[in-house]
Amino acid sequence: MFRHVHRWFPKVYAVPKDKVLKINLIETHPWEQRKVKDLFKVTRGYVLAAPETSENRTPEHPYPVYSSQTKNDGLMGYYKEYLYADAITWTTDGANAGTVRLRPGKFYCTNVCGVLLSDDGYANKAVTEALNNIAWKHVSHVGNPKLMNNVISEIAISAPRSLEEQQRISELLASIDNLITLHQRKQKEPEIGLFHSIFKYIKKLL
Repeated sequence: MFRHVHRWFPKVYAVPKDKVLKINLIETHPWEQRKVKDLFKVTRGYVLAAPETSENRTPEHPYPVYSSQTKNDGLMGYYKEYLYADAITWTTDGANAGTVRLRPGKFYCTNVCGVLLSDDGYANKAVTEALNNIAWKHVSHVGNPKLMNNVISEIAISAPRSLEEQQRISELLASIDNLITLHQRKQKEPEIGLFHSIFKYIKKLL
């Protein structure tokens, strides 16, 4: 992740009292490069026809279904069954190939979604953003854009050895995401731009 930051990373938080965004520096543990295949079981989703899904979550259709689209975070509806839980997905085919997303909770995903499964806690936002920053570089553009399982398996990402530290970074990124969403709802455009800039800066360090 933070390629050029080995001892420190910024912790960003909002102070409602005066609306000042502060950055603190916290000492970190060693980082290492590891291939995706060494961290995850690499698999993919299954074919599911859109008419079989429900547009809204219901007791009969409680599980989100994710597709290759990026609109609405890839959500195409809800289904009665789930395939995976607490995983990372990426778009394998089409214009959005290489887009990587964290999927907390139980979910279903279609056959154009690859899935990364970990029993050790590596399916977190820090690893997701690190992979999302570089996965697009490995997309094949011969014909229909593709990023297949065998290719993503060989991608190397940098991450802290400590899962606790990965979680701290994940919480940081999630907090910024939440701030952006909150201020979008309040339509505070200058502050939205600030949070987007901070988020983009931090993701570049991953």
